[in-house]
Amino acid sequence: VVTVFGGPIETIQAIYVKPAADHWDRMLRAPALQAGAVNTVQLRPLTERFNGFPQNGMMGWGHRLMKLDRLDPSFTGAGVKIGIIDSGCDSAHPQLRHVTRGADLTNGGDKTSWSNDQIGHGTHCAGIITAASDGVAGIRGFAPRAEVHALKVFPGGRFSDLIDALDECIERQLDVVNMSLGSGDPSELVAQKISEARQSGVACIVAAGNSSGPVQFPGMLPTVLTVAAMGKLDEFPSDSYHAQTVVPQLVAGTMFSPKFTCFGPQITVAAPGVAIVSTVPGGGYAAWDGTSMATPHVTGMAALLLAHHPLLAGARTARNEQRVAQLFSLLASSGVRYLGDATREGVGAPDFERTPGLAAAQPLGAA
Repeated sequence: VVTVFGGPIETIQAIYVKPAADHWDRMLRAPALQAGAVNTVQLRPLTERFNGFPQNGMMGWGHRLMKLDRLDPSFTGAGVKIGIIDSGCDSAHPQLRHVTRGADLTNGGDKTSWSNDQIGHGTHCAGIITAASDGVAGIRGFAPRAEVHALKVFPGGRFSDLIDALDECIERQLDVVNMSLGSGDPSELVAQKISEARQSGVACIVAAGNSSGPVQFPGMLPTVLTVAAMGKLDEFPSDSYHAQTVVPQLVAGTMFSPKFTCFGPQITVAAPGVAIVSTVPGGGYAAWDGTSMATPHVTGMAALLLAHHPLLAGARTARNEQRVAQLFSLLASSGVRYLGDATREGVGAPDFERTPGLAAAQPLGAA
């Protein structure tokens, strides 16, 4: 409901409504508003596109683009440790109850307050990576049986909190870390800690940023794998804000590079990052945009490769920088180019069917 106070109603050029959960957002250009009256904006439920959701399960367009639906269901990421350095994770969500480990670095490393995700960002990333269908169909995460550690560094975090989070990753011997974060200002201390993490066998997968400009820090570092966002036409309502991310000259067939994504020679891969439906605090779901949403797709795939690829799984490789380099090489080798611009997609979107050696992979623990 929109109520207008003061000023001529004609001065309102657009209205954007972002629902908390379970509906598509909506963007109204030149809205026909009535002064002195109640103006109602009708939102479309997610079920309009996904029939019966979440009681009926669905696999996101991004997971399908990367061919998760073609993998053996026994590929679950069991045995791999994933870190999510973000805003926390609502572990009370029906699909995230298996997320039981974490630390709140904004609160002295508290071992309980990490589950209080005030902004939902970390919870959304967690769903993409590890949503589990235990009792509710909902969405499918890449690695629902992985061991997930939620390391909270914002809101209110500083570079020192990020350094503490990376120390936690090293100490806990995590395998891969999702870093859907960025800054316009670099930090030499953070760069050194990321390098230390890599040498310890921790693979840092980082968002490029959403400022429509050069890749942000720490995505600009050579020690990380940097992810840009891509979108797919017809995966969202035409009157949603998702549609505003489309720039005609950045469209190639049904795929496009959204106007918000950062770009540059540091981009390693691109992944789905527009209209991504995932978990949000309170037990619901929401469709969000950003390189923050693209990055967990790659982290999820990395976790499955670490758990199930013959070159990486189990005790066959030592936890060191060489393993990180091999993982990044496999991800890059699987890239499928959709956009034709390496500064916006790197080697393209990682694809399970294109991953060298994955056809010979066996589930973790198999003979």
